[in-house]
Amino acid sequence: MKTVILTSCNNSVEAKLIQGNLANEGIDSIISNENYTSLYPNMNGAMGSGIQILVNEADAERALKVINANDRSVHCTSCNSADVTQQPKKNMLKVVGIMIISLFSSSAFGNVKQKYHCNNCGADFEI
Repeated sequence: MKTVILTSCNNSVEAKLIQGNLANEGIDSIISNENYTSLYPNMNGAMGSGIQILVNEADAERALKVINANDRSVHCTSCNSADVTQQPKKNMLKVVGIMIISLFSSSAFGNVKQKYHCNNCGADFEI
């Protein structure tokens, strides 16, 4: 059977996680360029390097659905766009103070949420 490159990863941990997710769905995969990328991490993206995950051509469409289902990137809560940017904390001193107090009192940090801005629809939201 013919194999195709499903995706490229920057490190072996990410590649092994994707390969495990594919195996859970019954899709066989092969990891390529793992040693070269681990030895020369600053060369990622140059001359086709990067850890490549190969799958059978017949399984490629189903494999893409599997890796896209495990996408943990931030999406806008209004329009579901992935084109979002993280906004800086306005009161960083307060956040650092809460963290220091939490460390000395051996209690939880509380709920420190990240603020994001959607570049597609302009909405601001927290996660």
